[in-house]
Amino acid sequence: MYLNDTVSTLNDAEKAKTHLALLWASLANTLPVAFWCLFYLLRCPKAMKAATDEISQVLENASQKVTFAKHIFLNRHQLDDMPVLDSIIKESMRLSSASLNVRVAKENFTLKLEEKGAYSIRKDDIVAFYPQTVHLDPEVYEDPSTFKYDRYLNDNGKEKTDFYLKGKKLKYYYLPFGSGKTKCPGRQFAVHEIKQLVTLMISYFEMALVDKNVKSPSLDQSRAGLGILQPTHDVDFKYKLKVH
Repeated sequence: MYLNDTVSTLNDAEKAKTHLALLWASLANTLPVAFWCLFYLLRCPKAMKAATDEISQVLENASQKVTFAKHIFLNRHQLDDMPVLDSIIKESMRLSSASLNVRVAKENFTLKLEEKGAYSIRKDDIVAFYPQTVHLDPEVYEDPSTFKYDRYLNDNGKEKTDFYLKGKKLKYYYLPFGSGKTKCPGRQFAVHEIKQLVTLMISYFEMALVDKNVKSPSLDQSRAGLGILQPTHDVDFKYKLKVH
């Protein structure tokens, strides 16, 4: 609230800078995630069927019909009740996230890493943690370079939160939004945006990749450390309106 009130005291140039920063935060990562979600859905028929079935069920429970005369509207609670899409989004972000977790040491201490030795960290030293070291660790995630739409689902279809390293349950196994006090405050809003986009795309369009055997684009490393990595090239797909 304090920061919001402060904006009103800024001149036009400072307001523009603030709004630009918020625009970047809301779009620079959300749009690439949307790309990866749709790309993986189009490449994986099982994922597409699971997502389509879940969306149809949520719309039915919400008494929402897909027509061209009326918009689809899902509230926050309905969007939260989509574990399959949650898993698909998480898996897409796990494979493409490259955010840095940065911390400043408040006191001298020794950082002990298993099999990596120990490091003396001084007060005011900056420590940066790269989440891909966890996201792509085969001991944490089996076959980590492969997209598995149900990786974050338990056998009962609910969210899976049990991931282990060397027999120890991990507290931080999924870190595209950061962690602790610096965790992205807009993460839930961003996920809801992506869910709404995927819901609309699947509900209104029949989609397919032009090249069914297209390989996954490599990641553009120029944004490493800043968030979701974009694809190095476009992927052609075809679409047409469904008949409703």
